[in-house]
Amino acid sequence: MPSKGRKSASRQAGLKKRRRHGKGGAQAFEAAPALSSRDEEDDDGAESSSPAAQPVALALPTRRATRAAQAAAAAESALEQPYLGAEVRRIGIATAVILVILAITTVVLG
Repeated sequence: MPSKGRKSASRQAGLKKRRRHGKGGAQAFEAAPALSSRDEEDDDGAESSSPAAQPVALALPTRRATRAAQAAAAAESALEQPYLGAEVRRIGIATAVILVILAITTVVLG
């Protein structure tokens, strides 16, 4: 009978495999050329108006684009903190006081 650790490891490996093969990201395909070199020779100079000649663009956002947009939104909200400068100044003053006390005790005791 397998141990509890092996059971959980097996379950996690199965979940990882499902995650890998489950969802695929949005893919962008480039349209192939509508006319080959043979078609150009057979054509009498008239332009083809086939729908395959038009390039296809997908309007779906990629994961990176959505993550970048979320990161930009988070960065904007972080910049709008009105008390951030005062708080950083207080932290700096407290740090300087502690370092001065530490330096004085080092000189006195050392």
